[in-house]
Amino acid sequence: MTSGVGVRVGGPVRVVPRKPLKPRDREVLRWVATGGTAGGMALHLGINEWTAKSRITAVMRRLGAHNRAELVARWLLQADPEDRAWLRNRFGLGGGPR
Repeated sequence: MTSGVGVRVGGPVRVVPRKPLKPRDREVLRWVATGGTAGGMALHLGINEWTAKSRITAVMRRLGAHNRAELVARWLLQADPEDRAWLRNRFGLGGGPR
């Protein structure tokens, strides 16, 4: 049996395998979740905008997302305890006991 997250996007639910997130993936996800742009992320991380866009695209591919909104939704579905704590502190989201 495959471990993963069931996601329905305009069709049948499909299972997207969970892949461990790297620290940089989390940084990208947090930036996108707060509405940050690739240009802003580039300035924040000291990289060029093209690299920032590439990192966002790589994380989208890793989680099987087609756009930034779906990327954040998928992250919410598979968030681990560290991510849930960050989401609760930032947005009051993430589920589970506070």
